[in-house]
Amino acid sequence: MPLRPPLARRGSAPAKNALAEAGQTLSDVARLMPPAGASISAVSRWLAGDRPYPAQLPGVLEQVVGDAGTVARILALIPG
Repeated sequence: MPLRPPLARRGSAPAKNALAEAGQTLSDVARLMPPAGASISAVSRWLAGDRPYPAQLPGVLEQVVGDAGTVARILALIPG
């Protein structure tokens, strides 16, 4: 039985990997960020902990992922 391919890149930020494991992409999150969306690069930097994330991110993750436990896990994996 062949191994399934990884959903995220090795060495990527753990929060990005958790988002990918939930079946969602950075662009899914970027598209829903208020007021008029966000760049994929900005979302990537938030999840990597390179920049502080906006207060709206948890709510958008809840919309995208649909599971509060998974959202909490993603947020907990963002380096602070």
